[in-house]
Amino acid sequence: PGIVRALALESTGTGPALILQLLKGVPLDEYLLSAKPTLAEAVEIAIKVTTALAGLHAHKIVHKDIKPHHVFFDAQTGEVCILDFGIATRVGHVAAHAVGQGGLEGTLAYLSPEQTGRVNLSPDRRSDLYSLGVLLYELFTGVLPFSTIDPMELLYSHVARRPLAPHLRDPQIPEALSAIVMKLLAKAPEERYQSAVGLRTDLEACAAYL
Repeated sequence: PGIVRALALESTGTGPALILQLLKGVPLDEYLLSAKPTLAEAVEIAIKVTTALAGLHAHKIVHKDIKPHHVFFDAQTGEVCILDFGIATRVGHVAAHAVGQGGLEGTLAYLSPEQTGRVNLSPDRRSDLYSLGVLLYELFTGVLPFSTIDPMELLYSHVARRPLAPHLRDPQIPEALSAIVMKLLAKAPEERYQSAVGLRTDLEACAAYL
């Protein structure tokens, strides 16, 4: 649940084509341009994305490009669906990539430190959790944790800079929820949540007080 389904693999004149289910809704980033969910609604979205990611990780798959554009959201039902597995890989088959625009995999604004090629670590499930942390930061505050558009500065920011905590950007965000996001954005993978299941538990605890 929460993962786009592949229906068939068809041959075409230009090569194979993967036929995916027709999704209802719009990409989450597009939805956020036209709507301003309440904090309680935003946390519910966060819980559903985390639940879908937990299921993906249970199947030993690392997405490697979690971002709002890859999350479809149906405002009528509240359901979410993660899609675009173009660079996804199975756990144990993930290799670090060299720095350079041609060597990076993922989207710069949501890239984990391990995916920058600037640390001697390979991406794993916790890399997806870092990217999810960027997504949640944006979902809760309306802005990215690092505002620069310069590629090299953005890479450096992911590796070495600590973003301003969400509750300092918006006092309406509870400190407990802010702490969850900051834990996801820890530079060292061992300092982040170690599983999406543990993250979901803490998000559900926060939701109970909103």
